[in-house]
Amino acid sequence: MLFLLTVAFSSEAKERYIIDSKQSQLFCSVSRMALSTVKAQFKDLTGEIVFNPKTWTDKEGRILTKSSVNIQIKTASVSTGSSFVDRKIQSKQLLDTQNYPEITFQSKMIEVKKGQLYVHGVLSLRGIQKEIVFPFHLDEPFINEKKQKVIRAKGRWLINRKDFNVIWSKAFDKGGVIVGNMVAIDWEVTAIRKEEKKPAGKIPSKTTTSSKKKKH
Repeated sequence: MLFLLTVAFSSEAKERYIIDSKQSQLFCSVSRMALSTVKAQFKDLTGEIVFNPKTWTDKEGRILTKSSVNIQIKTASVSTGSSFVDRKIQSKQLLDTQNYPEITFQSKMIEVKKGQLYVHGVLSLRGIQKEIVFPFHLDEPFINEKKQKVIRAKGRWLINRKDFNVIWSKAFDKGGVIVGNMVAIDWEVTAIRKEEKKPAGKIPSKTTTSSKKKKH
């Protein structure tokens, strides 16, 4: 289900990237009756990456306390290919999109373990906040065909839906038999660098000098 994405490093040489929703995607999947898998896509994903090229490949094991990841997803943008299932997911029993229009993630810390980035943060779903940890991959920025600076990131959340009071059926939703308890959320985002506007400086006033020739 998903997700504003922010990775903030030191204040020096910061580059801000805005997630391009057209080039980004988020999918979630959950087992159904242990026989099949229900898959859904959230089409409205927004976010931001704040990136410092000097420190993004930090030494292994260092905790990047100034780094952060933030993601926002519109719950009503869920799509399974079935309008009936979409309405069920949007209902009060599950996502309750009317009262909880967004799923958000805000990181608290990013660390490196054996060359792998891990993000620690808070996932907010149906008004319930839970701390989660997940692996995170960040590509080195590159220049696209439009001469824009671009960055890509991806990750996976694995959560227990009942931790967020997402109940398929109070009568039959015991033990995760009809619908599995664990939900996998896979996302991949492309973000484009936001050009910061430089503060307007004072325009120097033009001075004209006139010289008069003296008549002899």
